[in-house]
Amino acid sequence: MFFTILCTSVICQISDDFEDGDITNNPTWTGDVTNFIVNAEGSLQLMAPDAGRSFISTAAIFPDSFSLSFAHTFDFSPSASNLSRFYFLLDGQDVSKANGYYLNFGENGSADAIKLYKLSAGSSTLIGSGTAGAIALASNYTRIQLDYQSNAFSLKTSYEVSGGLIDEFRIPQSITKPSGTTYIGFECIYTASRVDKFYLDDLLMTIYQPDLTAPVISEVTLVDSKTLNVKFSEPVNSESLLPANFILNPGSIAFSAVEQTGSFTNYNLILNGTVQPGITYTLGASMLTDLKGNVAKNLTFSGIKRLAQPVIGEIYISEILFDPVSGGSDYLELYNDSELEVDLKGLIIKNLDNSDQKTISGTTIIPSKGYLALTADPTQVRSQYQAPTEANIIAFTLPAFNNDAGHVAIAFPSETQLDDFEYLDDYHNALLDVVDGVSLERLSFALPFGNGNYASAAKSVNYGSPGYANSNGEIPNTGEESFSLIQRKFSPDSDGFVDELLLNYNLDEDGYVLNLSIFDASGLPVKKIASNELLGRNGFVRWNGLNEDGDLERPGIYLLIGTAHSLNGTVIEISKTCILASRL
Repeated sequence: MFFTILCTSVICQISDDFEDGDITNNPTWTGDVTNFIVNAEGSLQLMAPDAGRSFISTAAIFPDSFSLSFAHTFDFSPSASNLSRFYFLLDGQDVSKANGYYLNFGENGSADAIKLYKLSAGSSTLIGSGTAGAIALASNYTRIQLDYQSNAFSLKTSYEVSGGLIDEFRIPQSITKPSGTTYIGFECIYTASRVDKFYLDDLLMTIYQPDLTAPVISEVTLVDSKTLNVKFSEPVNSESLLPANFILNPGSIAFSAVEQTGSFTNYNLILNGTVQPGITYTLGASMLTDLKGNVAKNLTFSGIKRLAQPVIGEIYISEILFDPVSGGSDYLELYNDSELEVDLKGLIIKNLDNSDQKTISGTTIIPSKGYLALTADPTQVRSQYQAPTEANIIAFTLPAFNNDAGHVAIAFPSETQLDDFEYLDDYHNALLDVVDGVSLERLSFALPFGNGNYASAAKSVNYGSPGYANSNGEIPNTGEESFSLIQRKFSPDSDGFVDELLLNYNLDEDGYVLNLSIFDASGLPVKKIASNELLGRNGFVRWNGLNEDGDLERPGIYLLIGTAHSLNGTVIEISKTCILASRL
């Protein structure tokens, strides 16, 4: 009983993928081994010095029913002078005298087929032939599975690297296994121009396991809004691949066509309707059969989801680090203001100053109401800014951004600009002595990134918040009056909490000219904030607490006094009170 178990689990299985680079051990091949190598791709390759014949073999004990598989390739159109043979069930290593069987690859003419021969005392008898012309091309790859069970050989092949196996033939044959040692052998016959063009790989011999399993759906991919690509676990009988056998829910969307896409396990399903973004679908399939007749009565595949694409008004530039510390990396943060996950594949990041641009080439998901930071070195950025675990930071090579000024933009497709920000290093908080490694954050997504709608990232986040909510928070665009203070109290201490006084403006037209000054509680002038400054319709005017001499003012009450004049003569009087505070 112990021998039976050992034979079943060990001896009756032979496997060699040649990845170890050694053909003299595990298993041990003998014969013309010096005429073969294991190449860089991990395949056995003929490498003979001149024209001739090379033969190698290894011992193998065959069970009563077995499955033998391997990959076979040669880089030429075979002929009677250039062919190969794979032997099995040999009772000796001299094939001119041995009994056994072999698969033959190559013959004269253009009808080359894989053929199965019986070998009797060195004499060959044809017992089965595969598809005519299947291996007649100048470059031939073939994956073989030869099964023996119930007194019959059956051959399945694939002529594509990723293709499914298809039936070639089934031949009744009663075999008598040799009583002594049996062998597997590989023989190459070649002319001088073919001495390095034979390949063998992924050899496996196991006990035959009958196929009693119906096919299942292993993968579903959205090709576009009307096409699903479906991969099955094994080849499916084409007669069962009817559009009526598939349904997509919710919505009970039917299919109009099923198209093969290069292999017998891979098909495109063409929808009558359209897959909508943000909805999770389930594909149902019924009455699918494999090549052995196993029936899958009801199959489902869930989690099919179409991601939205970037559009104007939903994907924004949220933050930029354009002046990193020495050895550091720039980063650009994006924000998704939509209710759906968005795939940024195809989004273009531009430096409008020098026409440099980079495109996101692969599927890149930014969550709904979520952030995504792009940087060449995510590890360095995450470490420097001690970003929380949930920070969404990925590797991406950005266009080069100048340290003093620049103009970043995002577009999708290339002719549609979604957002931009023309930055200056002067935009940083004037209280910061060093701005290397300090990012600029957007204050409000309701207003363009610019026109005062920015702030230096807070010290509390190490001056950067890549991949998560900005440290300054989102400042609302109130729209209640022409000029309004976001908060009356501010504390210019670089802690990221109301470091600057922000005066929000919402005007009925472009072209207003602003004059605005700060006065202390005694009415003495402190600083002129704006002098004939041309305004857009929306934006911010800011005061960082510094006077005209660049010194920080003392805590207390201050007045904002000024006017805004339109081109048609309208005058808006501005009078606001604020409090400059300090932490105790």
